[in-house]
Order: sequence, then C-alpha cells, then structure tokens
Amino acid sequence: MMIKKASGLIQMTNKLTRSQRAIYNYLLFVVKEELRSNQNQRRFEANITDIKKYTGAQNNTHIKESILQMQEVKVSFNVLGKSKKDWNFKKDIGLIIDVDIQEEGFVSFSMEEKLITAIDYPDMFGLVDLKVIKGMQSKHSIALYEFISDYLKIGKKRVYLDDFKVLMGIDPQKGYKRFCDLNSRVINPAIKEINEKTSIVLAVEPIHRGRKVTALEFRFIYKDEAIHQQKQFSKKEQFVRYRDEVYKEAAGRPVFVYKNRDVVVDKHPKKQKIMVGYKTPNGVEWYSDKEALTVWEILIQNKTAVDAKLWEYHCEDLRF
Repeated sequence: MMIKKASGLIQMTNKLTRSQRAIYNYLLFVVKEELRSNQNQRRFEANITDIKKYTGAQNNTHIKESILQMQEVKVSFNVLGKSKKDWNFKKDIGLIIDVDIQEEGFVSFSMEEKLITAIDYPDMFGLVDLKVIKGMQSKHSIALYEFISDYLKIGKKRVYLDDFKVLMGIDPQKGYKRFCDLNSRVINPAIKEINEKTSIVLAVEPIHRGRKVTALEFRFIYKDEAIHQQKQFSKKEQFVRYRDEVYKEAAGRPVFVYKNRDVVVDKHPKKQKIMVGYKTPNGVEWYSDKEALTVWEILIQNKTAVDAKLWEYHCEDLRF
C-alpha cells in the first residue's frame, strides 16, 4: 500500500519511535483518503485493527499509548528545504492533536490546518510503501528508506552529516561524535535492512573534508536495474574494480589470513602493478599468477570479512 508522502513530512526531525513512525504513516494515509472523499473533513478516524494490519504493531494498549504520546511530540519539517512550500508556519508543531481513543476500537484525531493542507497538496513527494515499513525493525531504517524514496528518480543524494543525524533523530552535537560509531550502529544496519527488505539497492560514500567526514552521498537504484547494470560488466571488469578498491583502502596492510599468512594487496615495486602477496619478516612475498588466482577467489568468497577489514583501516586513517 503506497502513500504519496510530502517531502516536507519525510524530511522531519525524527523524534518518533519505530512504532510511532509506522503508525503515523498509516494515519497520514487515513487523512489523505478521507480528504479525497470530503475536502472539508477536519476530524479523522482510524481503526486499530487496520493499524495493526498495516504497521506490524500487535498490542492494542501499545498502539493507543503511542498515538497519545504523539500529541506531545514536537517536530520541525522540511529540514533540508527540498519543498518550496511554506513550512515555517511553526518551527516545532505537534504531529496530531485532539486524540480521542474510543471504546469501539477506533481512534479519532485532528491535525493543524496548515499541516493538513501540506499533506493534501504536496508540491514534492516520495512514494512510501507501508508494507515495506511494516517489515522494518529500526526507526533509522524507516527514516532512511523514506529519505531515499524522496530522491529515487535522481538515483543519488548528498546530505551534510549533521542534517543526516537530524533526519535519523540524533542530536548533531551530542550523538555519535565518532563517525565510525555512527556508521556501525546506524548507517550500516539501516542500509543492510533496506537492501534486504525493499526493491532498492542502496550504498553510501562518506565525503571528507581533510580527515573529517562532513557529508554522506547515497546512491540507490531499483534492484532489477542494478542486475541489468551488473550484467554490463564482464567478470574481468568486476575483478579490476574490486582489486583497485582493496588496494586503495588497505594500502599494503593485511586484508585476510590465508594458510596462516597475512594476505596483502599492494603495488609491486618493480613491476609497478597491483598484485597480491603475503607478509614475511623480510617484506612481501608475491604469489605467482596461478597462486594469485586462487587467493583472489578466496578473498572474493570472503568479501564480507575483507570489507570489514577495509572499513577498520578506513576508520584508523580518519584518526577520530
């Protein structure tokens, strides 16, 4: 079940829990559907059974409490300024107001007038799949999924690191001061969940100013398009790209242990080409061409472990 979610709503300060964000998305769907029937509607009603069906929430009491608590949550919208509409009607406003929990299993609520207008007539929007969100376990995954859905036609989006933290519900000044912590606890798990549970392939590249990460560039594409693109590269081209990536990040440091030897990928001092070898007390011993093929097969088969080592070196090089 898809919803056209206004960009200004997607790009809000993420002060909601995982369950609240999923529930709020369903409430937005209810508002849009009821406004379609009656443009003058200002009080809306949601069935708790439907909320459970489309959000994954199972406990009636938890759902009611989550909705009641949302009245107290104040957020800022359009934090990246994508929407050209006037979202400055209030810096921090409530997501919903005047909640009434009815005994019959329904929840009625209202919203700020200007917020209703923004929901009903978005100048820019992302297509958000409520079924996808239902299956997600993290509030960060949901927020990132919505964020990239807002730019899917473009295929990439660069965002300042502090703005990204705001979108994830993290204090830019106090939360995750070390980028490696942010990456391992927020970014990577969210990307992994999106890649596993959606029709999108997502990757990220940290953007540096000196040694400091100041921004993130996300690249994304539908999986069927990614498969098509992958077929355009021969196995040799894929290998060369991966070899160059390992060489660039590891810079001659061990990337894997094979037969009790620390495998390295570095430039041969005489041949001046990237080769694979192993550390010895006297320097690097280079594999023969035949041995190198076997070692590269091992490295590719253990790509997850190799990539983890590369990221470890990346963090060391940042020195913070």
